[in-house]
Amino acid sequence: TCTFSQNLQGDGVEVGDIINFHTNWRPYPAVTIYRAIGTVMDNVHICDSQGMAVLSQRSEDITFINSGVEYSDETRYTSSHCDAVHFSNCRGHIQVENSLFEGMLDDSINVHSTSLRITSIDGSTITLQYMHSQSVGFETFLPNENVQFIKAQTLELSEIRKVVQVRKLETTKLQITIDGTVPSGIGVGDAVENSDYYPSVTFRNNTVRNNR
Repeated sequence: TCTFSQNLQGDGVEVGDIINFHTNWRPYPAVTIYRAIGTVMDNVHICDSQGMAVLSQRSEDITFINSGVEYSDETRYTSSHCDAVHFSNCRGHIQVENSLFEGMLDDSINVHSTSLRITSIDGSTITLQYMHSQSVGFETFLPNENVQFIKAQTLELSEIRKVVQVRKLETTKLQITIDGTVPSGIGVGDAVENSDYYPSVTFRNNTVRNNR
């Protein structure tokens, strides 16, 4: 039995409607792909996930074909708690094709890097701050990878430098040392991301429906 502190009829709810209860937490994905190369998901069907259905991080060349994030039967109304397929700091090529995405409570596909804010610069040493709570601790840089500088006011890309050293200062702070100097025009408040992890993407012949 549920008790409500508001009149749902005032929100347009009628007899016969379905109410879905859920929290904002994303405790776990159905599938996690991490530090993998050449992952292929073919004829894989995910019907329930308390987070992303497929969460891919720091991986290369991922294929999701002839598959789906979908209802298990006509009595279900949701599939994944948030994005269906999510690619964070991946590279190579991402192929998502001939698949069904329905009932997820966010995007069908999301592809992005992780940007960190510059909080201090001391010569070639840069202190960085994680800005999104769900990216804290993410392995953004490793030595010999490349850092892309971003101008915060315009989102324009600046120059690229090679990372020489990475040091974790605390949970939300990272310090990197680069080969050379910080590009001209870049300062505290601007941002960085890993320029080695930029994938190409094919999203084709998919059906997306009935999502939030």
